[in-house]
Amino acid sequence: MNVTGPEPERPPAYGREPMNPGEHEGSSAQPTETEEQAKTSALVQASAATPVPFRRRRAGLSRGQWWLAGVLAALLLLASMILLVTLTTGQATAVLQAQATARARATRDVLASASAQAAGTAQALATQQAAIYATATAQSLATAQNSQLTATATAYDERLSQITQGQPGFSDDLSAPEETHGWDQGFSDAGTGCFFNNGAYEARAGHPGLIQPCLAHSTHFSQFVYEVQLTIIQGQEAGLLFRASSDGQSYYLFRISVNGSFALDLYQGTGAQTLLTGFSPAISSGLTQTNILSVLATQDTIVLYVNEQAVGSVHDHSLASGAIGVAAIDDQLPCVAQFSNAHVWPVPE
Repeated sequence: MNVTGPEPERPPAYGREPMNPGEHEGSSAQPTETEEQAKTSALVQASAATPVPFRRRRAGLSRGQWWLAGVLAALLLLASMILLVTLTTGQATAVLQAQATARARATRDVLASASAQAAGTAQALATQQAAIYATATAQSLATAQNSQLTATATAYDERLSQITQGQPGFSDDLSAPEETHGWDQGFSDAGTGCFFNNGAYEARAGHPGLIQPCLAHSTHFSQFVYEVQLTIIQGQEAGLLFRASSDGQSYYLFRISVNGSFALDLYQGTGAQTLLTGFSPAISSGLTQTNILSVLATQDTIVLYVNEQAVGSVHDHSLASGAIGVAAIDDQLPCVAQFSNAHVWPVPE
């Protein structure tokens, strides 16, 4: 038996609203524009509510940027090298300039010293307290007389040899005091004076520009050959005196230097002049070298000898006679000179 009753409700189709009674299935209504906008807005809001996190990509250098960086690096390296070379060159230049300046100064000092020594050679000493200088007239006369001496040196040497072959009228080895000769003895102050020491007669001059004469007061000669051996122990110059006055203020001085130079000076009271000066290879130069000094004085002619060789001659009649002696000279350096074997040969007038 069929029991009829109401039909069970069918579930609505998926995505569709249940139809109202009386509506035909095929005539379902289309969604309105308002409904579509509402749906779209809901979807957009749903997407914006949960955004996906993102990370920015690191940008790299372009080819042009790499090229520019390389150029800048090269320029920086080049500038550093130029700066280094400049600094090094500047330092080297400064060192070279300093060395050149030092050499120039040293050369200037050497030239100045040489000039001073040359000037000192041409100077004569003044009285016992001062130095003297040669005059231009005396220098000209000395030059002319040296030229003449070159031609007559052999004759002078022969004459000296002839005179000294005879017996000397005066002889003293100067190893000890000889009362009959009256040699000066004693010191005027420390380092200056005349005395016998170690078997020789010693003269010392200890003040710049000072000449210390040491006379044999008991002697007196007019025309003669006077000879003595000289050794300069300290200092630069020493020599022999002749035709000296009794007070020791006037005399001729024949002096030599350790540098090979010689001179003849005339002292008269407070005045002095150089009559002759020059250099000679006959002189044994240097300290502690022994030289034999001789002078031939006849009337107004004076001939100078070193080691029996004529080195110069001059004519002068200022002093005609007097005592003999020796001298030490402090030419900016204290002098110690030793003398021995003094001899005098009188020459007939």
